[in-house]
Amino acid sequence: MDALLESKEIRYCECCGMLLEYSIMSKTNEGEIDSRYCQWCFDNGSFVYQDFEQMLSFLISNMPREGMNEEESRKYYSDYLRNLPYWRNK
Repeated sequence: MDALLESKEIRYCECCGMLLEYSIMSKTNEGEIDSRYCQWCFDNGSFVYQDFEQMLSFLISNMPREGMNEEESRKYYSDYLRNLPYWRNK
């Protein structure tokens, strides 16, 4: 409901951790808004990233951490992702 009303509540994608705004929230295959994920992680009812290493590699390649080398970025993102609901039980 808050997604439809464009609530001011701060939300993050439960898969990649990206800050979620209404305009980039995912949709189910029925076209309903799913406020848990961004449109790039959950597309029309299917998860794009099902493999942890695939998600980790994407983040390291496309969102490098300033002042961190690849090994430090890998550790940072690995720890970060493992705390997100999508990855916590995988």
